[in-house]
Amino acid sequence: MKYGIGLIAAVLLITASCKKNEEPFTAFRLAKPGTFTTLGGAELLCTAMKDSATKVKVFEVRIQGEFIGIEEQITRYGHCWSEDSTDVYLGDANYSDKGEKEADSNVLIFTSEFADLKKETKYYVRSYVVTEGGATGYNPEFYAFETKSLDDQWIEMQSLDGRGKQGGLSFTIDNGENEIGYFGFATEGLIPSNKLWSFDPSEGTGSWTPISSSPMVSRKNAVAFAVGTKAYIGLGEDINGDPLSDFWEYNSTTDLWNEVAPLGGFGIKLTNAVAFAINDKGYVGTGAFGSPIDDFWEYDPVLNTWTPIAPFGGGRRTGAVAFVIGQSAFVGMGIDINGNYSADMWEFNAEHGTWTKRSDFPGGGRTDAVAIGINSEEEGYVGLGASMDGETEVLHKDFYLYNPYDDVWEKRMEFPGGVRKGAAATYIENKAYVAWGYGSTDYATYSLFSDIFEYSR
Repeated sequence: MKYGIGLIAAVLLITASCKKNEEPFTAFRLAKPGTFTTLGGAELLCTAMKDSATKVKVFEVRIQGEFIGIEEQITRYGHCWSEDSTDVYLGDANYSDKGEKEADSNVLIFTSEFADLKKETKYYVRSYVVTEGGATGYNPEFYAFETKSLDDQWIEMQSLDGRGKQGGLSFTIDNGENEIGYFGFATEGLIPSNKLWSFDPSEGTGSWTPISSSPMVSRKNAVAFAVGTKAYIGLGEDINGDPLSDFWEYNSTTDLWNEVAPLGGFGIKLTNAVAFAINDKGYVGTGAFGSPIDDFWEYDPVLNTWTPIAPFGGGRRTGAVAFVIGQSAFVGMGIDINGNYSADMWEFNAEHGTWTKRSDFPGGGRTDAVAIGINSEEEGYVGLGASMDGETEVLHKDFYLYNPYDDVWEKRMEFPGGVRKGAAATYIENKAYVAWGYGSTDYATYSLFSDIFEYSR
């Protein structure tokens, strides 16, 4: 498994097919996006996808490129950047030089790293190639990105309806144009619900839209994971506190619901489990039916089947957290079989189906916390939740960043909405969103919250 290096990163994917410049042109061919073009307007007949950055931080950038179909020697290649959109060319210190590439393979994947950038500054970047004939070509389209601030930032967004909720679930779906967050299946007062809403933060402080009525039984402490444009929701406990085993598919494109195979294929009842998705497969595990379990299952949406996999490496657990970074999930914390509040964290490698112990959550053992994995940033965030001090429950508002490459935790700016447990959290366009829960802003009066906050850094 490979992770991003350093504090800051951006990834540009460039696919190029290079042929000799046998027929020069006299003008830029912007009608054919992706053609590498020389300063004189001649085409190198090298086709490239539009550059795109998926990870941008404060001072550093990592850029990845890929050429295919190479039919002649390349003497230089790389990426160049500038603060000036009219000057994105090779210069004294604004490019990477990856050296030569002979035509011994038609595939070339490379990485460029730029450091010492300015914070909160807009940059323009694009790929270049120099052929053995001496022609230097640039991608006619560049990508613009802005480096981030050093500071954490929490912003309170638009509340759904002013009614406090807890024990809900959340997930994110990428519809091809943008990412939309979903929140729902929470208690309103003491009554579980089967309501689901989408949340779009793209304008102002965000907007909420009710989803078509769910045929599912009202519940709380359920789980959800998303594969493509569909979400899979299930488990939890009904109004009587009885665990449930059913699962339903929600199609965000058609706004329709369809019941799928129950957990395990024959209906294993669980509440307070965890769920996540990797490589178009869903994973569900831990939780409790009377007592905690360590079992895990893989769900195949195409075959509508559940397959048992290696049990959770930390033993029996309920009320744990889970988040995904790349091809791995990180699962931990919660309450073990002996009633102890755990702080451990385990990495699940989906390719090999193995569990590996990672460094403990530094905030101490707790349950009912939130966890968010932001893939493009290659970072995870964990915080809030409840712990025990003797016989007294203690709620928290701390927030930690997890770096999987170095296996280290870093305390970040505290959650401004007060101490709480039972919140719901997800990511949308590289930002974290934390909503609802039970807690207090003054350590005196405790109640359900109706708010939602956006976190970025």
